[in-house]
Amino acid sequence: NGNGKRKYSFKYDINEIVLPIKKGTCVGKVNVMYKDKFVTSGELCVDEDVDKLNLFELYYSEFINLVCGNY
Repeated sequence: NGNGKRKYSFKYDINEIVLPIKKGTCVGKVNVMYKDKFVTSGELCVDEDVDKLNLFELYYSEFINLVCGNY
């Protein structure tokens, strides 16, 4: 629309994640909002096996948890 305002937003609800994770495992849910009103939701599932995180991935994951309020 050109005015810089986003009408859609996303709210994530991530489950506690324990590694390893197999491809196809659902690890949470996302809610799609339009102007702060619920539109739909869907499952968040991994698209590849995850064995372990390297140091960068670990810090990034912790940052995302902090920002999303998962603590």
